[in-house]
Formats: sequence, C-alpha cells, structure tokens
Amino acid sequence: MTSKGRDKEQDARRTLTELVQKYPESAWAPRALVMRGDLEARQGTYQRDEILGGSVPTAAVTYREVVERYASSDVAVVALNKLAHIYTDMKRFEIAAATYDKLAARDGDDRFDAWFAAGEIYEKRLKDTARARAAYSRVLPSSLHYAEARKRIGSK
Repeated sequence: MTSKGRDKEQDARRTLTELVQKYPESAWAPRALVMRGDLEARQGTYQRDEILGGSVPTAAVTYREVVERYASSDVAVVALNKLAHIYTDMKRFEIAAATYDKLAARDGDDRFDAWFAAGEIYEKRLKDTARARAAYSRVLPSSLHYAEARKRIGSK
C-alpha cells in the first residue's frame, strides 16, 4: 500500500486473497480478510450476493466470510461490527439488529456498544418495543450509553 504504483490497492487485495488461499489455517488468514474488506470498503466496490439477494458492498461478503469461517478468531468481532454497520447503511435493519445481537452476545465487554446499537434499531427502525427494551437492558454500566439506555427502558 505504500508503493507509488497505480494499482497498489488492487495488488494488495490480490495479495491478501492469495494469503488466505495458501494459508487458510493460519492466524493471519482472518486478519488478511479483514484488511481486504477494509480495502474493499474504501474502494466502494459492489458485487452480487446470493445470500442477501442483490448487489451489496463487496466488503460485506468479505466480513461475513470472516464471521462464518473464522468465528473463533480474535478479529471476528471486528468483522461482525463492520458487517452490522454495512447492513445498517444498506437499510437492512432486521439483519443489522441480529448482527449487533450476535456481536453483543459474543463480545463480553461490549466494546462496540452493540446492545445499545441493537436497541436503537429495534426501537427506531423496526418499531419493536419488546426487543428494544431487552437490548437496552443488557447495555453494560461501563457503556457511554448506559444512562440513555436506562432512560429508554423507563420511558417505554
């Protein structure tokens, strides 16, 4: 990426893909996929996705691969967070909320504030008060959104 070549991002994506193909069991494989996903997100590329049906950011497919193939890796939570953001941006709120739920359940210290994010989607986008309350009730006291989550539980 530090080269001055015109196709440095494409070369980097190709190299990261080759790394995953050659060394799929390496601890670096999921990290390489996250790096590739970050490049794809920056480039704004799209591709057809049979799972979601339609055109989606290529990064979403890459991050989903990390989550599915390397679920136990330390970067799977990072990929889940990025995937949830992409789903939200795509206005696929049901799957975004489910992804935040999965992230929050997995990330014990909830460093991505996924319970609050899920609660907001349930409340504001899906109009599901019960699931919003359930998510807000799980926001940790260490969260910057803890007081707000408590208020939202009480105001329902």
